[in-house]
Amino acid sequence: MYLAWPCTARAAWPQRRLKCNSAAGPLLYPVEELPAPCYGACGHGGRRTQGFLAVGQLEEDLLDYLRNDSWFDPRNLGNWGFQTDRKEPFLSKADWHTFPQLHDDFVGLVPRLGKAAPLRRAPQRCLAFAESLRRRISCSISGAVAGEEGRWLGTAVATGRFGAVEAQVQLVDDTWQFMRSHRDGASGLLQLGLTLQGSRYLRLGCHGNATSADSPQNVWDEDGWKGGDGSLIMLPLTAGQVYLATPAVLEHGVAYEPHGATVALMFRLALPDSAVAEEVNRCQCEAFHLLAGKVARQLQHALDEQRLHLPSLADVKQAELEMEKVTRPPKAPGIRNWYV
Repeated sequence: MYLAWPCTARAAWPQRRLKCNSAAGPLLYPVEELPAPCYGACGHGGRRTQGFLAVGQLEEDLLDYLRNDSWFDPRNLGNWGFQTDRKEPFLSKADWHTFPQLHDDFVGLVPRLGKAAPLRRAPQRCLAFAESLRRRISCSISGAVAGEEGRWLGTAVATGRFGAVEAQVQLVDDTWQFMRSHRDGASGLLQLGLTLQGSRYLRLGCHGNATSADSPQNVWDEDGWKGGDGSLIMLPLTAGQVYLATPAVLEHGVAYEPHGATVALMFRLALPDSAVAEEVNRCQCEAFHLLAGKVARQLQHALDEQRLHLPSLADVKQAELEMEKVTRPPKAPGIRNWYV
């Protein structure tokens, strides 16, 4: 039985009614308030970059299974590399990789640090969940990277999907806490966020047309978004709820309830430790603009056709069984290992 973090009364914020799952497993579905297609404030050549957002709910048995993993215990945080975050000191964070064939000394780009650092192998069930995500969702964006394999960023999308995970634990406080408004680096070209415990609220800004204009940036500044073509959305995320998005394109921030410890996992692109990662991480080049648009359009098409499914418990257990047969090398010097 997992040992949950302290959690008392929840603050009031409107909740979202979830739609039913299909027989094939939990479906991701669109956010009704979000224009489709939607665009971020970033762009290139006078055009905004297309973004994507969909939400879903894990089945309860899978949620319990993930919370019964070795790290999900407040007494074990130090053993799994958790440290208080410098930018958001109300959060403790750890960074892991999710490649079953790699060892603990893998080195990759850590977005919150802005530099390369060693990433330890994720806990077993977290690892299996990431592998299941790759199998469920990868086919939906295969068309986005077709012809891009020779380019660095296309290779990262093709090979590093959900290859890095940032675990977040809220340090309990008696006031609301707000993550700054921002866009992610290139690792946020494809991200799945999962709330394991507690409640958090994703605040997201988007635009309904691709024409570039003066765009507001801060999602906590409501007045700045009035009178233009932009929209602000507040998305409640309680235990078991997920979102699949391109946060490198869409401006966003997160609010955390008081009197409870929210625990979340953010599955992202794994980026290499090479110098080119630092350049592309600013997400301002034409290659990023074009590839981000392709990824968003492929995901939107799959969403419209109800082909975006979340893993089931059976999927994750099957991935675990197969991972037990994988022989890990004694050393993995960096992400170039899995580019080959």
